[in-house]
Amino acid sequence: MLVKEQVKTQSFLNGSFAPSEAQEIVNSVVKQYRNCYNLQYMKSWEGNHDFDSSEIDKKIEALQMLQAELNGIIRTAREAGTRVDVEALSKLSIQ
Repeated sequence: MLVKEQVKTQSFLNGSFAPSEAQEIVNSVVKQYRNCYNLQYMKSWEGNHDFDSSEIDKKIEALQMLQAELNGIIRTAREAGTRVDVEALSKLSIQ
């Protein structure tokens, strides 16, 4: 029996970036998440054309809102002529 346990937490992206670089990072990460959810959607749809997609739709909508919010922060940094500090964490756990 597997028990949920944290396997590893590793900071994999730390740095100060120009706003254009930070925007590229944010947009590419969000795009990859969205692609994963789109793939889940297609797999579920192939198995059952009448499946309830509301959970996946909510996740995609939340990603779009997060992307807009982060791009707003980056836009503010661009207007102020400052750099953007980016830190991303990766945490793997077994469930």
